Amino acid sequence: MFVSVWPNSPITVQIRAATGLHWVRPLSKKKIKILLGACKNLVAVSVSPSVRARLKPEVVALLEKQGIGVRVESRRGRPLSSNMEAIVRVAELRKDFQPIREIERLTKIPKSSVHYLLTRAKRSRVKKRGHVVHV
Repeated sequence: MFVSVWPNSPITVQIRAATGLHWVRPLSKKKIKILLGACKNLVAVSVSPSVRARLKPEVVALLEKQGIGVRVESRRGRPLSSNMEAIVRVAELRKDFQPIREIERLTKIPKSSVHYLLTRAKRSRVKKRGHVVHV
């Protein structure tokens, strides 16, 4: 599970438990050292191409020394703000050939939101308790 981290993000329980972090902006060496100390399960870090270009070589060397890989990935668009259970339920009902209005009636999610979730169900980012989580 990847969690998005900004330069001013506090170290939360979700960040501590994450196996991967996605850096939205370049982080200072001090912040990275704090994250490395707090995240015991950290295996990988993903960054956008522009963030990778702005990372200092000493930061990349520090991560590699810790055995943490740096992946360059493009994660565009706003994360879905609905909870995962609702998204999964809507997708499963649609796979069972339920019409959108029937899904609306069963889940009590507005028809336009059901359609939005169905068209965006392939996204891999969801907002969870105010934090962006990559699944």
